[in-house]
Amino acid sequence: MRIPPEQWTAGFNLSFVIMTIFSSILVIVKETDAGVKNWMKEAFTHHWIAQGVLVLVPFVGLGILFANANFGLRLNYKKQFWAIVGATAIGSLLLAALFATHVL
Repeated sequence: MRIPPEQWTAGFNLSFVIMTIFSSILVIVKETDAGVKNWMKEAFTHHWIAQGVLVLVPFVGLGILFANANFGLRLNYKKQFWAIVGATAIGSLLLAALFATHVL
């Protein structure tokens, strides 16, 4: 069965929403917990490589899963757009809060 392009787009849009917030939370956890950051360094040689793998692999997996399940199309494109904007804003605010409390 061939999956139409809009179904792939919707699936990966939903995956983006989830993984954007997850990525921001992962940054906060690794920057505030030395044990997590050290584990990431040991397991992947550098914590940013770990960050990439721990975000990219689930992003692709969830995108494929959501596309095959036709899950993303339950939201119309306008709702998908605002979900992306909202997730990006939430992720940015989380990182800004980390920066404000950690650096300033």
